[in-house]
Amino acid sequence: MKLNEENLPFLLIARIELGKIMKQDRISKVINEVQKLPTLPSVANKVTKLLKDPTCTAIRVSEVIDKDPSLTIRVLRLVNSAFYSIRAEVTNVRHAVALLGFKTITQMVITISVFDVFKGGYGREFDREGFWKHSIGCAVISQKIAQLTDYAGVDDCFTAGLLHDIGKVVVDQYLHEEMEKVIKLTQEHEISFADAEKEIMGINHADIGGQVMENWKIPIPIIVAVKYHHNVLEERGNGKNARDPIVDIVRLSDVICKREKIGYTGDSIMPEITEDLYSRLNINKETIDKVIESGRDEIEKAGIFIELT
Repeated sequence: MKLNEENLPFLLIARIELGKIMKQDRISKVINEVQKLPTLPSVANKVTKLLKDPTCTAIRVSEVIDKDPSLTIRVLRLVNSAFYSIRAEVTNVRHAVALLGFKTITQMVITISVFDVFKGGYGREFDREGFWKHSIGCAVISQKIAQLTDYAGVDDCFTAGLLHDIGKVVVDQYLHEEMEKVIKLTQEHEISFADAEKEIMGINHADIGGQVMENWKIPIPIIVAVKYHHNVLEERGNGKNARDPIVDIVRLSDVICKREKIGYTGDSIMPEITEDLYSRLNINKETIDKVIESGRDEIEKAGIFIELT
Protein backbone atom coordinates (compact mmCIF):
# COMPACT_ATOMS: atom_id res chain seq x y z
CA MET A 1 0.00 0.00 0.00
CA LYS A 2 1.30 3.43 -0.98
CA LEU A 3 1.79 5.69 2.05
CA ASN A 4 -0.11 8.98 1.64
CA GLU A 5 -2.29 11.32 3.67
CA GLU A 6 -5.45 9.34 2.87
CA ASN A 7 -4.31 5.94 4.13
CA LEU A 8 -2.11 7.16 6.99
CA PRO A 9 -5.01 7.29 9.52
CA PHE A 10 -6.02 3.76 8.53
CA LEU A 11 -2.48 2.50 9.04
CA LEU A 12 -2.26 4.15 12.45
CA ILE A 13 -5.60 2.69 13.52
CA ALA A 14 -4.58 -0.76 12.27
CA ARG A 15 -1.28 -0.56 14.12
CA ILE A 16 -3.00 0.50 17.34
CA GLU A 17 -5.51 -2.35 17.05
CA LEU A 18 -2.74 -4.86 16.35
CA GLY A 19 -0.87 -3.57 19.40
CA LYS A 20 -3.99 -4.08 21.53
CA ILE A 21 -4.38 -7.64 20.29
CA MET A 22 -0.72 -8.46 20.99
CA LYS A 23 -0.96 -6.91 24.45
CA GLN A 24 -4.10 -8.92 25.21
CA ASP A 25 -2.33 -12.09 24.03
CA ARG A 26 0.55 -11.41 26.43
CA ILE A 27 -1.86 -10.75 29.30
CA SER A 28 -3.77 -13.95 28.49
CA LYS A 29 -0.53 -15.94 28.56
CA VAL A 30 0.33 -14.60 32.02
CA ILE A 31 -3.17 -15.22 33.38
CA ASN A 32 -3.11 -18.78 32.00
CA GLU A 33 0.15 -19.45 33.85
CA VAL A 34 -1.31 -18.01 37.05
CA GLN A 35 -4.34 -20.29 36.72
CA LYS A 36 -1.96 -23.28 36.54
CA LEU A 37 -0.30 -22.45 39.85
CA PRO A 38 -0.56 -25.14 42.53
CA THR A 39 -3.21 -24.56 45.17
CA LEU A 40 -2.22 -23.91 48.76
CA PRO A 41 -1.79 -27.04 50.90
CA SER A 42 -5.04 -28.30 52.43
CA VAL A 43 -4.03 -27.21 55.94
CA ALA A 44 -3.54 -23.63 54.75
CA ASN A 45 -6.93 -23.69 53.04
CA LYS A 46 -8.57 -24.92 56.22
CA VAL A 47 -6.96 -22.31 58.48
CA THR A 48 -7.80 -19.58 55.96
CA LYS A 49 -11.46 -20.56 56.24
CA LEU A 50 -11.18 -20.61 60.04
CA LEU A 51 -9.72 -17.10 59.92
CA LYS A 52 -12.97 -15.87 58.38
CA ASP A 53 -15.12 -17.72 60.93
CA PRO A 54 -16.09 -15.45 63.86
CA THR A 55 -16.82 -18.54 66.01
CA CYS A 56 -13.33 -19.97 65.49
CA THR A 57 -11.40 -20.96 68.61
CA ALA A 58 -7.70 -21.41 69.33
CA ILE A 59 -8.31 -25.13 69.91
CA ARG A 60 -9.79 -25.62 66.42
CA VAL A 61 -6.84 -23.84 64.79
CA SER A 62 -4.26 -25.86 66.72
CA GLU A 63 -6.04 -29.16 65.91
CA VAL A 64 -5.86 -28.42 62.16
CA ILE A 65 -2.17 -27.48 62.27
CA ASP A 66 -1.24 -30.48 64.43
CA LYS A 67 -2.32 -32.80 61.61
CA ASP A 68 0.68 -31.64 59.52
CA PRO A 69 3.92 -32.58 61.38
CA SER A 70 6.22 -30.66 59.02
CA LEU A 71 4.15 -27.50 59.30
CA THR A 72 3.94 -27.88 63.07
CA ILE A 73 7.73 -28.05 63.36
CA ARG A 74 8.20 -24.88 61.31
CA VAL A 75 5.50 -22.97 63.17
CA LEU A 76 7.19 -23.86 66.47
CA ARG A 77 10.59 -22.81 65.04
CA LEU A 78 9.15 -19.41 64.22
CA VAL A 79 7.39 -19.06 67.57
CA ASN A 80 10.59 -19.89 69.45
CA SER A 81 12.78 -17.64 67.30
CA ALA A 82 14.33 -14.35 68.45
CA PHE A 83 11.76 -12.51 66.36
CA TYR A 84 8.94 -13.26 68.81
CA SER A 85 11.17 -13.12 71.94
CA ILE A 86 9.12 -15.55 74.02
CA ARG A 87 11.08 -16.37 77.17
CA ALA A 88 9.93 -19.93 77.84
CA GLU A 89 10.18 -22.58 75.13
CA VAL A 90 6.88 -23.28 73.36
CA THR A 91 6.55 -27.01 72.67
CA ASN A 92 3.06 -27.33 71.13
CA VAL A 93 0.80 -25.40 68.77
CA ARG A 94 -1.99 -24.92 71.29
CA HIS A 95 0.42 -23.11 73.61
CA ALA A 96 1.68 -21.05 70.66
CA VAL A 97 -1.86 -20.00 69.75
CA ALA A 98 -2.60 -19.10 73.37
CA LEU A 99 0.51 -16.87 73.52
CA LEU A 100 0.36 -15.16 70.12
CA GLY A 101 -3.30 -15.47 69.16
CA PHE A 102 -4.86 -17.68 66.51
CA LYS A 103 -4.73 -14.93 63.88
CA THR A 104 -0.93 -14.57 64.16
CA ILE A 105 -0.45 -18.33 63.97
CA THR A 106 -2.85 -18.59 61.04
CA GLN A 107 -0.94 -15.91 59.14
CA MET A 108 2.25 -17.89 59.84
CA VAL A 109 0.67 -20.96 58.24
CA ILE A 110 -0.38 -18.98 55.15
CA THR A 111 3.13 -17.52 54.80
CA ILE A 112 4.90 -20.87 55.19
CA SER A 113 2.52 -22.46 52.68
CA VAL A 114 3.14 -19.70 50.11
CA PHE A 115 6.89 -20.18 50.55
CA ASP A 116 6.45 -23.90 49.88
CA VAL A 117 4.66 -23.28 46.59
CA PHE A 118 7.54 -21.12 45.31
CA LYS A 119 10.53 -23.22 46.27
CA GLY A 120 13.12 -23.73 43.54
CA GLY A 121 12.74 -23.46 39.78
CA TYR A 122 14.34 -20.09 39.06
CA GLY A 123 17.39 -18.61 37.39
CA ARG A 124 20.20 -16.35 38.56
CA GLU A 125 19.07 -13.07 37.01
CA PHE A 126 16.53 -12.39 39.76
CA ASP A 127 18.08 -12.32 43.25
CA ARG A 128 15.60 -14.49 45.15
CA GLU A 129 17.34 -14.20 48.53
CA GLY A 130 17.57 -10.43 48.15
CA PHE A 131 13.91 -10.42 47.16
CA TRP A 132 12.90 -12.15 50.40
CA LYS A 133 15.07 -9.75 52.42
CA HIS A 134 13.16 -6.84 50.92
CA SER A 135 9.86 -8.62 51.61
CA ILE A 136 10.80 -9.21 55.25
CA GLY A 137 11.85 -5.59 55.63
CA CYS A 138 8.54 -4.46 54.20
CA ALA A 139 6.67 -6.82 56.56
CA VAL A 140 8.42 -5.47 59.65
CA ILE A 141 8.05 -1.81 58.65
CA SER A 142 4.38 -2.37 57.70
CA GLN A 143 3.71 -3.88 61.10
CA LYS A 144 5.39 -0.97 62.88
CA ILE A 145 3.47 1.65 60.90
CA ALA A 146 0.23 -0.24 61.58
CA GLN A 147 0.96 -0.13 65.32
CA LEU A 148 1.81 3.59 65.21
CA THR A 149 -1.36 4.45 63.29
CA ASP A 150 -3.58 2.20 65.44
CA TYR A 151 -4.59 0.10 62.45
CA ALA A 152 -6.58 -2.88 63.69
CA GLY A 153 -5.10 -5.54 61.38
CA VAL A 154 -1.45 -5.51 62.49
CA ASP A 155 -1.02 -9.20 61.60
CA ASP A 156 -2.55 -8.59 58.18
CA CYS A 157 -0.05 -5.76 57.59
CA PHE A 158 2.91 -8.02 58.38
CA THR A 159 1.66 -10.72 56.01
CA ALA A 160 0.71 -8.23 53.28
CA GLY A 161 4.18 -6.67 53.52
CA LEU A 162 5.79 -10.08 53.29
CA LEU A 163 3.75 -11.09 50.24
CA HIS A 164 3.31 -7.73 48.48
CA ASP A 165 5.73 -8.57 45.64
CA ILE A 166 4.80 -12.26 45.32
CA GLY A 167 3.86 -11.66 41.69
CA LYS A 168 7.57 -11.21 40.90
CA VAL A 169 8.25 -14.74 42.09
CA VAL A 170 5.43 -16.03 39.90
CA VAL A 171 7.03 -14.37 36.87
CA ASP A 172 10.53 -15.55 37.80
CA GLN A 173 9.45 -19.13 38.33
CA TYR A 174 6.80 -19.66 35.65
CA LEU A 175 7.53 -16.97 33.04
CA HIS A 176 11.29 -16.86 33.27
CA GLU A 177 11.89 -15.61 29.72
CA GLU A 178 9.66 -12.61 30.42
CA MET A 179 11.50 -11.97 33.69
CA GLU A 180 14.81 -11.82 31.84
CA LYS A 181 13.38 -9.24 29.44
CA VAL A 182 11.96 -7.16 32.30
CA ILE A 183 15.27 -7.08 34.17
CA LYS A 184 17.14 -6.16 30.99
CA LEU A 185 14.70 -3.32 30.29
CA THR A 186 15.06 -1.87 33.81
CA GLN A 187 18.86 -2.06 33.55
CA GLU A 188 19.09 -0.42 30.12
CA HIS A 189 16.46 2.29 30.60
CA GLU A 190 15.34 4.54 33.45
CA ILE A 191 12.07 2.72 34.07
CA SER A 192 10.51 1.17 37.15
CA PHE A 193 10.22 -2.61 37.46
CA ALA A 194 6.41 -2.41 37.40
CA ASP A 195 6.42 -0.25 34.25
CA ALA A 196 8.91 -2.61 32.59
CA GLU A 197 6.58 -5.53 33.34
CA LYS A 198 3.68 -3.63 31.75
CA GLU A 199 5.82 -3.00 28.69
CA ILE A 200 6.89 -6.64 28.32
CA MET A 201 3.78 -8.49 29.53
CA GLY A 202 0.95 -5.96 29.53
CA ILE A 203 0.50 -6.66 33.24
CA ASN A 204 2.67 -6.16 36.35
CA HIS A 205 3.54 -8.14 39.47
CA ALA A 206 0.90 -6.39 41.59
CA ASP A 207 -1.83 -7.48 39.17
CA ILE A 208 -0.42 -11.01 39.11
CA GLY A 209 0.05 -11.20 42.88
CA GLY A 210 -3.48 -9.95 43.50
CA GLN A 211 -4.86 -12.62 41.17
CA VAL A 212 -2.88 -15.34 42.96
CA MET A 213 -4.13 -14.17 46.36
CA GLU A 214 -7.72 -14.15 45.07
CA ASN A 215 -7.34 -17.66 43.65
CA TRP A 216 -6.10 -18.85 47.03
CA LYS A 217 -8.87 -17.01 48.92
CA ILE A 218 -6.38 -15.14 51.09
CA PRO A 219 -8.08 -12.58 53.42
CA ILE A 220 -9.31 -9.52 51.50
CA PRO A 221 -7.13 -6.87 53.25
CA ILE A 222 -4.01 -8.76 52.15
CA ILE A 223 -5.35 -9.12 48.59
CA VAL A 224 -5.97 -5.38 48.17
CA ALA A 225 -2.57 -4.49 49.63
CA VAL A 226 -0.82 -6.83 47.19
CA LYS A 227 -2.95 -5.68 44.26
CA TYR A 228 -2.77 -1.90 44.79
CA HIS A 229 0.55 -1.22 46.52
CA HIS A 230 1.82 0.66 43.44
CA ASN A 231 -1.38 2.65 42.93
CA VAL A 232 -2.21 6.11 44.23
CA LEU A 233 -5.65 6.43 45.82
CA GLU A 234 -7.34 7.67 42.64
CA GLU A 235 -6.14 4.62 40.66
CA ARG A 236 -7.68 2.01 42.97
CA GLY A 237 -11.31 2.49 42.03
CA ASN A 238 -14.16 2.02 44.48
CA GLY A 239 -14.00 -1.74 44.91
CA LYS A 240 -14.40 -3.43 48.26
CA ASN A 241 -11.54 -2.47 50.62
CA ALA A 242 -9.54 -0.83 47.78
CA ARG A 243 -9.14 2.28 49.95
CA ASP A 244 -8.30 0.40 53.14
CA PRO A 245 -5.33 2.03 54.97
CA ILE A 246 -3.43 -1.27 54.68
CA VAL A 247 -2.72 -0.37 51.04
CA ASP A 248 -1.08 2.92 52.04
CA ILE A 249 0.82 1.21 54.86
CA VAL A 250 2.34 -1.42 52.54
CA ARG A 251 2.93 1.14 49.79
CA LEU A 252 4.84 3.40 52.18
CA SER A 253 6.79 0.47 53.63
CA ASP A 254 7.79 -0.68 50.15
CA VAL A 255 9.14 2.76 49.26
CA ILE A 256 10.99 3.05 52.59
CA CYS A 257 12.70 -0.32 52.10
CA LYS A 258 13.71 0.60 48.56
CA ARG A 259 15.17 3.91 49.70
CA GLU A 260 16.97 2.21 52.59
CA LYS A 261 18.30 -0.44 50.17
CA ILE A 262 16.81 -3.29 52.21
CA GLY A 263 17.05 -6.36 49.96
CA TYR A 264 16.55 -6.54 46.21
CA THR A 265 13.55 -5.40 44.16
CA GLY A 266 14.89 -5.24 40.61
CA ASP A 267 14.18 -1.52 40.43
CA SER A 268 16.84 0.76 39.03
CA ILE A 269 15.08 4.02 39.94
CA MET A 270 14.37 5.34 43.42
CA PRO A 271 10.72 6.14 44.27
CA GLU A 272 9.71 9.16 46.35
CA ILE A 273 7.52 9.16 49.45
CA THR A 274 4.55 11.29 48.44
CA GLU A 275 2.89 13.71 50.84
CA ASP A 276 -0.51 12.04 50.42
CA LEU A 277 0.82 8.97 52.25
CA TYR A 278 1.97 11.03 55.21
CA SER A 279 -1.32 12.91 55.43
CA ARG A 280 -3.66 9.91 55.08
CA LEU A 281 -1.73 7.87 57.64
CA ASN A 282 -1.30 10.92 59.89
CA ILE A 283 2.45 10.46 60.34
CA ASN A 284 5.50 12.55 59.47
CA LYS A 285 9.09 12.09 58.31
CA GLU A 286 10.47 12.19 61.86
CA THR A 287 8.17 9.32 62.83
CA ILE A 288 9.27 7.31 59.81
CA ASP A 289 12.94 7.88 60.72
CA LYS A 290 12.23 6.38 64.15
CA VAL A 291 10.42 3.42 62.56
CA ILE A 292 13.41 2.71 60.34
CA GLU A 293 15.86 2.94 63.23
CA SER A 294 13.85 0.68 65.54
CA GLY A 295 13.02 -1.73 62.73
CA ARG A 296 16.56 -2.66 61.71
CA ASP A 297 17.10 -5.09 64.59
CA GLU A 298 13.70 -6.71 64.05
CA ILE A 299 14.38 -7.10 60.33
CA GLU A 300 17.59 -8.93 61.24
CA LYS A 301 15.69 -11.22 63.62
CA ALA A 302 13.00 -11.83 61.01
CA GLY A 303 15.67 -13.46 58.83
CA ILE A 304 14.29 -16.74 60.21
CA PHE A 305 11.60 -16.42 57.53
CA ILE A 306 14.25 -16.67 54.78
CA GLU A 307 15.24 -20.09 56.12
CA LEU A 308 11.69 -21.22 55.37
CA THR A 309 12.09 -20.43 51.68
